[in-house]
Amino acid sequence: MNGARLSVVIALEFSHRNLPQILSRINVPGFLEHEVIVVHTENTTVSGELCSEYQNLQVVMVGKNNRIPQMWAAGIKQSRRDFIAVTTAHCIPAPDWI
Repeated sequence: MNGARLSVVIALEFSHRNLPQILSRINVPGFLEHEVIVVHTENTTVSGELCSEYQNLQVVMVGKNNRIPQMWAAGIKQSRRDFIAVTTAHCIPAPDWI
């Protein structure tokens, strides 16, 4: 599945500390066609420095009362790839998950 056109939508609800480790495991060499969409609420911030490290990363902010399903929906709407995977920042994927 190398080169798959995949969108990974990550809902960031009360778990933003895991984001650097998650991004390092999602952005693997050989999967250059995928995109990562991090969705957070107004109550949570995403480091601009962290985001600048990844070319294929998009950050979407939703209203403060949105929960994980609404975050996924917002990320899916922004997706531009053939396949979509949804997860939360509570889950740190295995190094070979993709």
